[in-house]
Amino acid sequence: MGEASGRNRWHHNALIITCYAAWITFSAVALWALLQVRETLVALAILTGVAAKLVLVLDRWSVVPLGMAWIIIIVVMENYLSTGLRAGRSRERIRRVAVTEVGILGVLYVLQWLLLAAAAPT
Repeated sequence: MGEASGRNRWHHNALIITCYAAWITFSAVALWALLQVRETLVALAILTGVAAKLVLVLDRWSVVPLGMAWIIIIVVMENYLSTGLRAGRSRERIRRVAVTEVGILGVLYVLQWLLLAAAAPT
């Protein structure tokens, strides 16, 4: 009985470590995605002919709301993953967050590629 309980404890601890390692990784990826949003906004502003001073203001002032968005994403993601851990659905939730972040980054990279293609001289 004690051996089975010890295995369950190790398994549970491994799930906790996995959940929080995923959370840290996903937080870093979310920061990267928000930096890509910032780059995309600046590229879009430049492409549409916004004045250089306004592009600089957009670049500098976008840091604050994007940083706040990152903090909100971190808190919501931690809650989502930890409640999944308690409900026994940690793998499913980790998978969902990973797919969502990959999808968001994919869309951002496609947008950046389209903006680059539109800005290229013909």
